[in-house]
Amino acid sequence: MTAVHAAVSEKSGTLQLYVADTLNVDHHTYDAGEGRRAVNVPAIAIDDYMKPGERVDVIKMDIQGAEMSALLGARRVLIESSRIELLLEYWPFGLTRAAVEPKQFVRFLVDLGFDIEIIGHGSKRLQEIGSGPGDYCNVHARRRLALRIDEALVVGT
Repeated sequence: MTAVHAAVSEKSGTLQLYVADTLNVDHHTYDAGEGRRAVNVPAIAIDDYMKPGERVDVIKMDIQGAEMSALLGARRVLIESSRIELLLEYWPFGLTRAAVEPKQFVRFLVDLGFDIEIIGHGSKRLQEIGSGPGDYCNVHARRRLALRIDEALVVGT
């Protein structure tokens, strides 16, 4: 594992990070109209960082609504890494502020063959998570069992 001083995003380059002055875990990559100071930071798409065919086992992210952008920049890795598991924050309020419809985020993962499970929250369904600033949950996403079984059958022949 190598630490890289960069934000993950859909595209590699530079992006503006809107800095929270009071809470050091609440920086955003979108302007929420709160008058935050913006700084330019390097950004990298996971697909640009990882070599084609390089195995990725786990991606963990809690990036204040920018998860969709990061996942779009990791599409190839998500497709190539058949056993990858994702640990993500699902925060409809943050996704919406980042110009992402929460259903679009869920659909992206489902379309790539992931099952999504809520971790440590009273709700059992994502539809039960509210849309306010304090409404969020953590999710575990992994490939559907049928896809993993099919892969084993192909590999074993």
